[in-house]
Amino acid sequence: MASPLAATGFKIVLWVSMTQFQAALPAQPGLASPTFPDTAAGAAEFMAWLRPRLPAPAWNAPPRQVCVVAAQAFPPGRRPSLIAPLYRSQPPWHGLEPYAATFHYVTAEDRRAGAGTRSLADALRLCAGPAAR
Repeated sequence: MASPLAATGFKIVLWVSMTQFQAALPAQPGLASPTFPDTAAGAAEFMAWLRPRLPAPAWNAPPRQVCVVAAQAFPPGRRPSLIAPLYRSQPPWHGLEPYAATFHYVTAEDRRAGAGTRSLADALRLCAGPAAR
């Protein structure tokens, strides 16, 4: 059975911490990337890993769906560096265009509910449903 998000475009799930990130491609079950450092060099390595796994370009294709999930709560005023380049679509992230992104941070409310940390499997579950945060 296809993911509920399959009709919205190729899906990329990014699981991020303050120092690293990992990706999963729900359209290719069981395929997770190596872990990359959350740096400009790590982003470039990730894009090199991702490029051969992207579907062939198609005219008028829907945007790629990028779902970013935080592994843990980040201190106030601090976010992983991965988020800003993606949000501003700077190199190398602009290679994902066109894309639509959703972000799932661990909030104070999540921590009160017992969700202090998230795994890559948690990220895949969060990204399978509608955007929450």
